[in-house]
Amino acid sequence: MKTKDIWEFLEAPARNAEEVKALFEWSLNCQQDKPNVWTLFLHTIGYAQDRWGDKRTLNMDELALGYVEQDYLADALKEYSGAPRDVEDWLDELHTKEG
Repeated sequence: MKTKDIWEFLEAPARNAEEVKALFEWSLNCQQDKPNVWTLFLHTIGYAQDRWGDKRTLNMDELALGYVEQDYLADALKEYSGAPRDVEDWLDELHTKEG
């Protein structure tokens, strides 16, 4: 069986993680060398610490969150609160693709 790359993975439906997927895709437009909305999401739900032991405090002065980013973040957090295990499973698979 052929292994999906990250782009094929993102094309597939994300069961109970569509809003999180949308947030990730939007975050690809953000500056990657500083904390962004995706980083904030991973820290807010505890994923960064649980999976990678990342206990850093985000420098909020470096975060640029406009209304679009806030909307994506709110939707992703609502989705996570309704199906945390599904979202975490999707995140685990995503991060194996990022390599």
